[in-house]
This record gives sequence, structure tokens and C-alpha cells, in this order.
Amino acid sequence: MVERRGIPVRKNWIDVLVEKVDPVGALGRMEARARLAWNEAFIGGGRQRSMFGWSPWGGDADADILGDLPTLRQRCRDLERNSALASGAIATKVTNVVGGGIIPQPKPDRRFLGWTVEQAEEWQYNVAREFSMWADSLDCDMERTQTFYDLQDLIFRSMLTNGDVLVNLPFNKVENQPYNLRIQLIEADRLSNPDNKQDGENNIWAGIEKDQWNAPKAYYISNIHPGALSIGIKMTWAKIDAYGAKTGRRNILHVFQRKRVGQTRGLPDLSAVIEPLKQLQRYSEAEITAAVISAAFTVFVKSANGGTFKANPSSANTSQSTGWTQDSAASKANSMIGMAPGAVVGLADGDDVSFANPNRPSTAFDGFVMSVLRQIGVGLELPFEVLIKHYTASYSAARAALLEAWRYYLKTRQWMVGTVCQPIYEEWLAEAVAVGRIKAPGFFEDPAKRKAYAQATWVGPGKGQIQPLQETNAAIARIDSGISTIEKEKLELDGSEWSVDHEQSVIENNRRVKDGLKLAVDAQLKAKAEADKAKQDNQNDNADNQDKNDAETE
Repeated sequence: MVERRGIPVRKNWIDVLVEKVDPVGALGRMEARARLAWNEAFIGGGRQRSMFGWSPWGGDADADILGDLPTLRQRCRDLERNSALASGAIATKVTNVVGGGIIPQPKPDRRFLGWTVEQAEEWQYNVAREFSMWADSLDCDMERTQTFYDLQDLIFRSMLTNGDVLVNLPFNKVENQPYNLRIQLIEADRLSNPDNKQDGENNIWAGIEKDQWNAPKAYYISNIHPGALSIGIKMTWAKIDAYGAKTGRRNILHVFQRKRVGQTRGLPDLSAVIEPLKQLQRYSEAEITAAVISAAFTVFVKSANGGTFKANPSSANTSQSTGWTQDSAASKANSMIGMAPGAVVGLADGDDVSFANPNRPSTAFDGFVMSVLRQIGVGLELPFEVLIKHYTASYSAARAALLEAWRYYLKTRQWMVGTVCQPIYEEWLAEAVAVGRIKAPGFFEDPAKRKAYAQATWVGPGKGQIQPLQETNAAIARIDSGISTIEKEKLELDGSEWSVDHEQSVIENNRRVKDGLKLAVDAQLKAKAEADKAKQDNQNDNADNQDKNDAETE
């Protein structure tokens, strides 16, 4: 026996025989076995025991993804259409990440630009008004179907379902709209190699031509979807440069979550849980079918003369066992016997029926399904309670689940802002400055100024409150201690803008004072505070007297 770094390597009887005939060969056998033992120092890296037969392919990102991507995409679409769980998981993410839309609040760097607070607020107001005029209009959509915020929903949903989506940013003039920037969405299937050539030819991978640094250089987009209902239309491909040759402007936003170095295309969000989702769907359907069959108690009538029975059309209620007429055995031979609740079915003489007891509903159904759902939730980064929208645990457990989900929502929303929302906002702002509707001196001359002008805070749906009173008091404590601000707390609560709400509060407060309502409210609050104080003082006095009596007794 020899050792390699403490790992024993023992001779077997073959080694002993080889050693007598060929010592050099025997030494090579032992050396090879020692190296194998060294390589299998980790059980997970070995080829013995439970790891036997597990030898996954070690390709790069594109080798692992591109071959299976079309099938993954089609299966994920089918699950979203037909699986309530898959559809609900995607809808949950879209609702909490995007909601009614991620709205920009312009926040220019006023110190860098040399502005006062009043100048910055005036510029923010003008930009927000102009952007709303474009974003809230259907004209921002190339198909003139959705607003900018509706398109956010579709972009994120398409990315989750298909793995990626393309956002083209062309210019198109329309009447009564001062801005020509348009958003054109392109589904992932249309991004493909020209004439369906092999990946790698002319350095084009899955429809994306790359430069020497592996960065996108151009996108090849087909004129129709590969699965479109088109007759006589030949598929052609248009080449769109990733960046403008003169301006360097981004023509295409390729929206996908990159999870591996060198990854060219995105994976559908359901990729890792396709099998458990589909199997769970099949299992649920089988259980439902078995339960329906178990509930369908059917009566079979066997005739002594070989005839069968059929429902009499003249009967007032053909679903009951009354109103039957005899039919011939020949017609029965060509018919099918089905089971239905309360049905009466005739059989030919000599026919027999046997029943299998399905024992449904299964007592293990719910526990098994819940176990699988927990695994699916982990794969989708959604806590189990959030995935099934059912909170039966304690308050602490429910709150922990919601907070865990909220971390995912915020992280993904930040990604969505950086990948989609902010780039589109910057393109719109560039056009607004170019046509003179927004004043921004030095915008095109100095990249630092351009960045200072384009800064914005993007606000999505708030996380809500489980116990409003306690959480509101906690927010007040954070504000009073300087840990947080009113603006930040309002953004996290409901996504509203503090300055707008503050102006409305001032208006309401002044109106209430003018009409005398605030004075009455203040008097009521003062009276209540005095009553509470008197009650507390009385309780304290009673406690002191009790302590005094106890001391005298001792």
C-alpha cells in the first residue's frame, strides 16, 4: 500500500501479478491509481458511489444554452399558458417589480450644475411634465398600443417567459406629438442567424454578431416570427447595428439577465423548474380526473334477452332511470359506454363490468404538493408563502417571507431600471434637449454634464404594510433620529413623491385653518392628551400607594 497526500492506494491481485512480470508497468498502474485517488479527494468530484455515471458536459455558456434554448422557450410559454402555478409565479414577479409602472423622478446633480434648490425644482417639474406627455401617450409605442409603463410590463414579462427581448429605439414622426422617439419590442424568436446558418459562422451567435472583444456589434432580426401564420411570405433578415456609426447611440437594448461569463442569450425564468412544474401539473390533473371518476356512480343494466336500453327522447327527464326504451344489440355494439354522474347504461347479455377503486382524494396529495412547491419556490427565488399566496404561519414567518421576496423585487427592479428604464429616459431627454423643449446647456458637449442632467430616481410599487400602526411609528422614529427621511419612507411605502404630497398637505392645512376645522381638531387632540396624561398619573399614583402599603406591611 502507498499513500498520496494521506489517501491510501492499495494493490490488488492483478497488481501483484503484473509486478512479477513487468515491474515498470506495475509502477505505472500504481501511479495512475494514486492520481485518480488524488483527483477524487472530493466526493462530489469523484466517480464512485452515488456519483457514478454523473458526467455532465463542461461547455461554455453558449454551448450549454443555445442548443436547448428554443425548446426551453417553447415549454416555458406552454407552462405560462396552461399551468396556474407557472402563470401565477410570473404574474407575481411582474406585479411587484413593475406593477403599474416604474416612474422616474428627475434628480439632477444641482451642485455640479451650480443650481439653487429652487432652480433644480423648477427644472425637475418641467422635465417630469414633458416626459409624462410622451410616456403616458400611446405614441411612444411604435405599434401605438401601449404606454411606456404598459411596455415595461410587457418587456419584463417577455424576458421572464422567453429569456430575453429586444427593445429597438427608432424615430418615427406622428401628428400632435413633439417627440419622435419610439419603442419597438421584438420577440426573442426573431433574433436568429441569417438563413439559419450555423452558430459561429462570421462570428454570429444566435443572431448576434460580435466584435473581437465579444461585445455585440450587430443584431440580425427576421421580418416575421418563425411560427407566424404567414402564407407566401419569405423570411428575410435585417441587420441593425448595435451602436450608431456617427453618434455612438444605442440602437438596440438587449434585455436579459446574464448569469454566466460569455453568455449571449438569456434563459427563461422557469428553466430550472420546468420538470417539477410539468410533473406537478400532470399529477394534479390525474388526481382531479380520478376524483371525478370516483364521484361518477354509474348503474349498468343487463338485459335477459340481450337487448340494451337508451333514453326515451319523449321522457321529461332523460337523466333519470325513467323513460327508457329497448334498443337492438347491433346498435349497441357500435356505441361507446361512458361514465357520468347518475347515468344508467345498458349492457348486452353476457357483458360484464369490473370497477377499480381509485381511493380518491389521496390523503398524501396535499403534503406531497406542498413539498414540491417549496422546491419550486427556491428555484424561482420566491418564498413558499408568496408563491402560493397563502399565509398560514405566524406573523413573524409571514413577515420574513415578504421581506425575503421584497429583496428580490428591489434587486430585480434596480436591474430593470439600469437595463431598460434609464437608457430609454436618457434617449428621450437627449431628443427633448435637441429640439429645445428642455434647456440643458452643455448637454451634448460635456459627458459629465449630460450625466448630471440625466440622473433620476425610479419609483415602483411599494411593499405595503402588514401592521400599519407599528410600521408607521417605526418610520416616524427613523425620521426623528435622522436614520431616514420623509421622502425615502414615502417612496418605500407607496412610491409617491414627497414634494407633491407636501404641497397638497400645505394646501389642506391652510384650508382647514381658514375654515376653523384645524382649531377644533387641535382642541380635541389637546383634550385627549390631557385625559391620557391624567389617567397615566392616576395609575402611577395607585402604583406608588401600593408599593408604600407593601413596604409598611413588611
